[in-house]
Amino acid sequence: MSKSPCVSVVIPAYRHQAFIAEAIDSVLRQSFNDLELIVIDDGSPDDTAAVAERALANDPRARLLRQDNAGSHATINRGLSMARGEWVAILNSDDRYHPDRLERLLAVAGEAYDFLVSDLRLIDQDGGVVSDPGHWFNTMIEGFRQYARADGPVAGLLYGNYTASTSNFFFRRALLDRIGGLREYRYVVDWEFALRAALEAPERFTYLIDEPLFDYRLHGANTILSGALRGGAEIERMQRGILRERFGVPRALLAAMHRNHRHLRRHWRELGEQRVERFVRDREADVALLRDALDLESSTRQQEVALLKAKLAEREAALAAREADLAAHKAELAAIHASRSWRYTRILRKK
Repeated sequence: MSKSPCVSVVIPAYRHQAFIAEAIDSVLRQSFNDLELIVIDDGSPDDTAAVAERALANDPRARLLRQDNAGSHATINRGLSMARGEWVAILNSDDRYHPDRLERLLAVAGEAYDFLVSDLRLIDQDGGVVSDPGHWFNTMIEGFRQYARADGPVAGLLYGNYTASTSNFFFRRALLDRIGGLREYRYVVDWEFALRAALEAPERFTYLIDEPLFDYRLHGANTILSGALRGGAEIERMQRGILRERFGVPRALLAAMHRNHRHLRRHWRELGEQRVERFVRDREADVALLRDALDLESSTRQQEVALLKAKLAEREAALAAREADLAAHKAELAAIHASRSWRYTRILRKK
């Protein structure tokens, strides 16, 4: 690997033993093959590293590194610092590239762009395509696309993170010298980096809208599905940073906005708690009324059951009396048949 490759692909891996082989295979089978692949296992407690090592299959373009757990942004930054290609791409260990992704992005980039992202396709845990437009994730991304179509990729990115993941990033390595690496965020690490790149040189940022070139896997353990409140707080912190660094909004104004947002959140939380308390009280009253109605109905049913039981007992007594009468008649008839007169008159009855 003495000659520098054109593209360096970095795969940060953590607890994805079920998916990483497919991710690696999607890179090594690209139609464009002048690449290097850097896989970094971030201290996975499962067999992610072992699966990755087998998947690399001694391909001279690939290497595997292991480290103690440092987090997504630190792992990616380490990979970026080792990248030798003119272009750098990132692929999370649970996603996968389409076969011609790198070739297509390079063709579009030319000398015009420094940062490119494509559209995506949603897949499930087993790799099946989720094409339902009503799925919440597809609906969310389509909403972001609408802004990008109407106002352009940079304005669209300010509205929402249509990149969806660092797996969508393809950029010139020289860009890192201008904007730095990924910052320490958990939920918006991708969005914040893409925004810095887009705002640094808007004319050199592009979005291949409606052209999906990678598969985003939703499997239940995605970061996007955890910590909604913390994610919202990170979004606000990121937006304040963008306003301060890129648009020169005074820190005092940002602090005032943050204070007002905090007051509003507390107000809405208190209002929500009051509504919940009122809802609980109303429901408790409804439950009490329902319980009384059920008790009354139960009492009525018990009376009806007692009456039915009494009628049944009367019928059983009458039936027992009839059975006793029948038994008496049978006994009387048997006595007649056993009598001497019955035997003496048998001949006469035959005639």
